[in-house]
Amino acid sequence: MEPGYEVYEYSRRGALADLQEVLRSGCRPDEFLAYDGSTAVVMAARCGHATIVQELLAHRADPQVHTDDGSTLLSHAVSGGSADVVKAVLGAGVSPDEANEDGVTPLILASHYGLDAIVAVLCDAGADLNRHAVGWGTALDGAEGEAAAILERRGARR
Repeated sequence: MEPGYEVYEYSRRGALADLQEVLRSGCRPDEFLAYDGSTAVVMAARCGHATIVQELLAHRADPQVHTDDGSTLLSHAVSGGSADVVKAVLGAGVSPDEANEDGVTPLILASHYGLDAIVAVLCDAGADLNRHAVGWGTALDGAEGEAAAILERRGARR
């Protein structure tokens, strides 16, 4: 087994007690990289495991990590669909406006996927409401329902 794989696997599973044990034994949170450049904290964010993300960040996982496709930790957190994970990542000092290599911001992703609670969290964190990404438009362009209402109340424009 590759060094650090246990940290990655326990993070994927959401196995907090097992993760804490291997971290106490000296495993580093960013030691293992998956085929796509994902670290344990990226996998935990993708899976929506807020307590795992918090534990890894407390053990100095890199919150500025990018996967091979240029996606940020915050983008993966949005894709995971957990507002608590998004809050944890933002709490680690990540910019709410850091875009992937295609210029898509976390707010644009959240609004496109209809993740109302995450749209609200990103707005509260000061995300740029009117940033445009080629092929995606603005957050409001891709929003419907409550996500669109949240953005409009905050002053977003089409």
